[in-house]
Amino acid sequence: MKANLNNGFFDRIEKKVILSKDKNSIFFSEESSPTDSHSAFYPFKDDEKIILIKNINATRERYLAAGFDEVYLSIIPNKVSILSPNTGKYNQLIERVQSDANLKLPFIDTYSDFKKNPSKYYLKSDSHWTCEGRDLWLNKVNKILVNQ
Repeated sequence: MKANLNNGFFDRIEKKVILSKDKNSIFFSEESSPTDSHSAFYPFKDDEKIILIKNINATRERYLAAGFDEVYLSIIPNKVSILSPNTGKYNQLIERVQSDANLKLPFIDTYSDFKKNPSKYYLKSDSHWTCEGRDLWLNKVNKILVNQ
């Protein structure tokens, strides 16, 4: 709210946020800066993806060996990757990981659902999910658990 107020009244933006290209949305810089490694626009190379998937698979194996029945991956999309992927050069990390043939564990996909109705699943004031976003994910998890 403060960032919107500063932008609207004083035409200035806090260092911790960034405006979308259409200037209709404000996002945290951490999520949207191409120089921040947590950002959806940070270049994510294929060799880094290979290492990430190996680590994810190793984590699954460790938990299966510890007695878990299964381990699932759920990559939670940040707000800017859903609402404004054209803010920069989107790295498509979620899609690249979920579709990689070397990924050995099942995943719970919220990205596809969030893309269908982008404004429905995030609060306007920050990067947290709405009740609908939370319920979507939780219903997917519950469906998997019921079917086990």
